Amino acid sequence: MSDWRDATRACVHCGLCLPVCPTYIELGEEADSPRGRIQLLEALLTDDTQSALGPADVAPHIDRCIGCLACETACPSGVAYGDLLEEGRRRLGPPKKWTRWFLKYLLPRTHLVRALAAGGRMLGKVPRAREAGAWPAPPPKPRARIALHLGCVTPALYPHLAHDAALVLTQLGYAVEAPTTQRCCGALLRHAGLPDESERAAIDRLGREYDMVVSTAAGCSVTDGITDVTKLILDEIASGGRALAGARISPAQKVVWDAPCHLQHAQDIHVGGLLENIDGIELQELPGADRCCGAGGLYMAVSADLARDVRASKLDAIEQSGADIVATANPGCMFWLWRGLRERGLSIEVRHPVSLIAEALRVHQTAR
Repeated sequence: MSDWRDATRACVHCGLCLPVCPTYIELGEEADSPRGRIQLLEALLTDDTQSALGPADVAPHIDRCIGCLACETACPSGVAYGDLLEEGRRRLGPPKKWTRWFLKYLLPRTHLVRALAAGGRMLGKVPRAREAGAWPAPPPKPRARIALHLGCVTPALYPHLAHDAALVLTQLGYAVEAPTTQRCCGALLRHAGLPDESERAAIDRLGREYDMVVSTAAGCSVTDGITDVTKLILDEIASGGRALAGARISPAQKVVWDAPCHLQHAQDIHVGGLLENIDGIELQELPGADRCCGAGGLYMAVSADLARDVRASKLDAIEQSGADIVATANPGCMFWLWRGLRERGLSIEVRHPVSLIAEALRVHQTAR
């Protein structure tokens, strides 16, 4: 990041970021707010010899940031906080040893991730696997060829999700493939301050081979060159397309929508209306949907106690909503909410909106 000086100086310390920052809300410490972290990062990045602060003073507060980017949405000065955060983490050095091992060794080995998920499923720590169904045949004249980016953990946690996305995208007129040569998008590496050059190169290569690279994970679609699946569906709805006409859920379900941070804050994609036209869904936005659930990729593991504290108000809102299903468009958020609901003894389902649309399409096609 070459212009970090301008980025830090853009912060006018107005404080509008404070009431939207999940860690500041929980801890009430200035150093654990966006503007406080910017001041710490400025001292770190300038290598200010007059400053009494060193990496050991700065790192704990940077580590406690979830990276939800709600502060960017609230900021009137357009501070690129996410870029500053990643630059600061790079300057502070690599994360803890086990985190590096997970990111660099375990995560790229899908068979190990699947084995861990299978073990967790047997112990009731991972959601049960839903039936995936057959991969849909492409339409006769597809509007574009899509490479569906599966992600690192999603196929292990939610093996049906890729098939659901393929069904919906095929219904919209796309030819969908899941290339076997794909790699991690690099988002978790970037967030941890690690280099991701080879992962970026892999996404660029997919982009040259296909018309579009699409992901079902909001945490992955923040990566340049990847489009979130919800955006394509929203574009179809906005254009008045009839591809999803007649889709319905049976029996009827009350669904609350919760917005992943990496959609609404990082990508400015607002998908509350994604399920409005599905018959059989009574839809409402979850109170506090603009707030982080605390998942944050690996954050739920490396800062588990604080992540649970952040999640608590979200679980309260879900429980009080009386919903049958909570829908959110990021697998990490899905898993974290599911875990919290089960810990409270609640059987409320957590579903990706694409899976709900796919289910509604299947009901419609069966009824015809």
